[in-house]
Amino acid sequence: MILEDLKINIESLEQRSIYRIEGDLVIDSIELDIGNCPLLKPLSINIEYVLQKRELFVTGRVRTTLECQCSRCLEPAVIEINGQIEAVYRPSEELKSLKREEVLEKLENVVYYFDPVIDLFERVHEAVVVEVPQKPLCKPDCKGLCPYCGENLNEHPEHRCNQLEDFLLEARMSLFKELRRGG
Repeated sequence: MILEDLKINIESLEQRSIYRIEGDLVIDSIELDIGNCPLLKPLSINIEYVLQKRELFVTGRVRTTLECQCSRCLEPAVIEINGQIEAVYRPSEELKSLKREEVLEKLENVVYYFDPVIDLFERVHEAVVVEVPQKPLCKPDCKGLCPYCGENLNEHPEHRCNQLEDFLLEARMSLFKELRRGG
């Protein structure tokens, strides 16, 4: 089933009834700290939620495959995502009765809502972001790029950089001249 959005109207829910959202959210890419990563598969979502009094309890799973840039060689890195969603939505009026320290203590997986219509996409996005490594790799043993000329060392493992040789030669000559002047 293709999902259009992930919005829930709390006012339309029955107390203690379990509701489900299951299907695929078709989006082209997702924005991460490391850049915009295209999705190679639809975002498969399986969420359950229940309203108890005025609190909405949400749990679920998110699956997809992303293509990000390898942090070593800049080639595409394919990342399998299998994220979890856990959140409790509480009415914003509860914030007024809490002291600052209590608010900070209770923030883990707690979201305060002002509007009775809640969009769960933020939780889905969060579940994806948490699963992406800070430095994605195209393969675990990626050798990266030559720091002097930018040659991909995965494609040319025997690479010996001429620019490195020139740099070392210039450094030796400079050191030799410096020693001659000082000595």
